[in-house]
Amino acid sequence: MFRRLRTVGFRPWAAVAAFAAMGLSAAEPASSWDLAGPLRSRFDLTLEPGERTEVVAPFWFHQTSDSVDQYGLAPFFSVYRDSDLDRTLLDFGYPFLTYKKSATEYRWQLFQIFNLAGGATQSGDVTKRRAIYPFFLQQETLGGTNDYIAVLPFYGSAKNKFNRDEVGWTAWPLWVWSRKKDVVTHNFPYPLIHSRKGDGMTGWQFLPFAGHETKRLTWTTNLLNETVPMGGYDKSFVLWPLGMWQHTGIGTTNESRSKAVVPFFASQHSASRDWVTYGWPFGFSVADDRANGYKEYGVPWPLIGWSTGPAKEGFRFFPLYGDYHSPTLRSDFVLWPVYGHRKAQLGPVDRERTRWLFFLYSDIQLTERETGNQMGRRQDAWPLWTSRTDANGNHSLQVFAPIEPVLPNVESISRNWSPFWSVWRSESNPKTGAASRSVLFNLFRSDRTATTRTQSAFFGLFQHKSGPDGSRWRVLFIPFGGKGGTDEA
Repeated sequence: MFRRLRTVGFRPWAAVAAFAAMGLSAAEPASSWDLAGPLRSRFDLTLEPGERTEVVAPFWFHQTSDSVDQYGLAPFFSVYRDSDLDRTLLDFGYPFLTYKKSATEYRWQLFQIFNLAGGATQSGDVTKRRAIYPFFLQQETLGGTNDYIAVLPFYGSAKNKFNRDEVGWTAWPLWVWSRKKDVVTHNFPYPLIHSRKGDGMTGWQFLPFAGHETKRLTWTTNLLNETVPMGGYDKSFVLWPLGMWQHTGIGTTNESRSKAVVPFFASQHSASRDWVTYGWPFGFSVADDRANGYKEYGVPWPLIGWSTGPAKEGFRFFPLYGDYHSPTLRSDFVLWPVYGHRKAQLGPVDRERTRWLFFLYSDIQLTERETGNQMGRRQDAWPLWTSRTDANGNHSLQVFAPIEPVLPNVESISRNWSPFWSVWRSESNPKTGAASRSVLFNLFRSDRTATTRTQSAFFGLFQHKSGPDGSRWRVLFIPFGGKGGTDEA
């Protein structure tokens, strides 16, 4: 039969598309009949006010909510704009090429190697930065007071790079210098030989043979605008890392002295803590932490150990079993990393996490300690599904989830990649009574509000809606049912 129909030009998918076009010819609100499965579906958002349109799902989408407008062709590109925050995000094959703009600041990056960035600084100057990381770095400022250019390995200097306030080199690594606050370090070549001076500090090293560095007591201002001491120190090593000696906290109330002759012996002694080990690092060790109120033993450390005291109790036989607890923390494992559990106090909230084989299964719960109310929960079973519940009880479930359990809460993954493999999506909002479920990119879809229910199947060929006007149907986009047999929304 179908062979005969094909001979006269009949195409089943074309017929479905034609029926969808008939049913969606009029521009209607999202709350009306506007569902043609993966071809085109427009529906209200469940967890927040707004609506979303998906065309040839899972590829094209357009979503609006409050001040946010986002659209894209997953997983190839997407656009996110927040007019209230003046924030724009563009992703092209994320994470291959991205653009971020927030107020006057912007940044282009091509796989974290090619970068173009700029914007206004806190001082009011305007900067432009270009980079082919780490080989070429350039910055230009409107005032011309903070410019730099660097070409690795030949010559140049850069600011606020490589965890330094300023760094420069000539024929790297033959000569390199860097500055962090008031401390300047010269390397020749890097990192074997260096000299260091500044902020009460002076030192040198000839790695791995010997090195010595000292610093006197200095003072600094903390975030509370209080003047606090920065203890001095005296550090030396011979044949690093075999022999090391340190005297830290000089000039403070908690000076500490430590030494190590690897692999025979290592120790540390201070007013608040004593620690000694024989056969470091895998030997017999004893720690007496008087400041925190516990003693810890290891035979050999860190494989077998136990702790006693009001601040910490527990036992560890790594990787077979471990169980430690304190007034603010409980941590245990069995056949690590097969099973692990950790519960910690974070202010008024308890955070509890259970893991099986790292990301194979993870369950994170946030609970208000005084009331026992759940403040949030996230469950992941890689790569099958991910589930989230927020403090308001809003719940969402996604099947499949090959990246989300490993990189949770990444906006660009949720926007660009999640729609591409989410064969099942469900959401519920207990505050409004709304709920939704989508299977196989809206091939089957159901939506519920406080007063209405809508179901759609097989590209919208079968649709049902119930509400105050009664129960209504659409079969092959032909409406019937309801009060007076009408199709009014």
